[in-house]
Amino acid sequence: MRFLKQSTSVDVVIGPVWSTTDGSLKGDLAYNASGINCDLYKVGTKADVTLANSAGDGYFRAGSGEAQYILTLSTGHTDTLGMLRLTLSATGYYMKPEDFMVVPANVWDALFGSDKLQVDVREIEGADPTDTIRDSVVSDGTRIGGANLNTLAGHDPGETIMGATDLATPVATIAKLDTALEADGATGYQYTALALENAPAGEGGGGGDPWTAELPGAYAAGTAGKILGDNLNAPVGSLVGVPSFGVVSPVTKDGKSIELVQGADYATADSRQLSWTSNLWPDLDGATVVLRIARAAGTVEVSCSVSGTYPAAQTVTAEPDATDTALLDLGHCDFQVWATMAGSMHEVPLIEGTALVKPAVPAA
Repeated sequence: MRFLKQSTSVDVVIGPVWSTTDGSLKGDLAYNASGINCDLYKVGTKADVTLANSAGDGYFRAGSGEAQYILTLSTGHTDTLGMLRLTLSATGYYMKPEDFMVVPANVWDALFGSDKLQVDVREIEGADPTDTIRDSVVSDGTRIGGANLNTLAGHDPGETIMGATDLATPVATIAKLDTALEADGATGYQYTALALENAPAGEGGGGGDPWTAELPGAYAAGTAGKILGDNLNAPVGSLVGVPSFGVVSPVTKDGKSIELVQGADYATADSRQLSWTSNLWPDLDGATVVLRIARAAGTVEVSCSVSGTYPAAQTVTAEPDATDTALLDLGHCDFQVWATMAGSMHEVPLIEGTALVKPAVPAA
């Protein structure tokens, strides 16, 4: 496969050429308007190349190698992007078809020249990356949404970030972020030692430290004070010093492993069910879903329930009982969850993994 630059005249070497009579190489194939012809197939569309014995389009002459020839392809021959096949159909001669790929000029120059593919700002935007892209998102080169960029950033971006008069709602200028947010006017804010000071009422405090406010206090429904005071105080207080216990699911987090005890029940009522959840499954509404666990004597199959609505996450739950688990072989075995789809009756595997079956410790 050779690459050609779109709409560019180029000399290509073709061959070798053989005789169809005795299979010998033909290094003396001469121009013959009636017997020598090349065909071009541009992405499946055939176009003839008119051969000439003088310089110009279709100029065909012997090359320096054995039975090799040089053919001139014009801009009209290379004007179509994509696959280009060249064949020689001269009476009594044969040449293996030559395949080319015509690529855009920029791609050719990036691969074989000094140009770059048009993926960086300069290639997309031009020699000056500060005009076209900028002017496409701002109306006059200095403003976005009515806010003056020079005022927003300031001539020294380390000092001023936004101006009070250039936004829809005036705010105080925020300056010198390296140390603190310093006040700028009567409505400014200052951040020192974890305290919001000089903040106007209704905008962060009442001129004092908000962390000193009593909770629950007389706060209106829906306010942060009401939520913190009424909804968090009692529950948080009641948890202090109270030990907590967790129930470990028989199914690992990735769903690929389960641990079972031979002869044990795994019921939802005991929070011991086997559950898998995914939003990548097909619609399981009306499907018959089963858990199959392999054993030496065959398979233990447990019916599963389905909750959740496609395309949101759906949960498949199996509740093997003591009769089911008593049939399992001790050690590691394979398991799979299968769904028989409603309507099509197609069998679809949902998840598979490994089950570890442990022996039950006998009662004393």
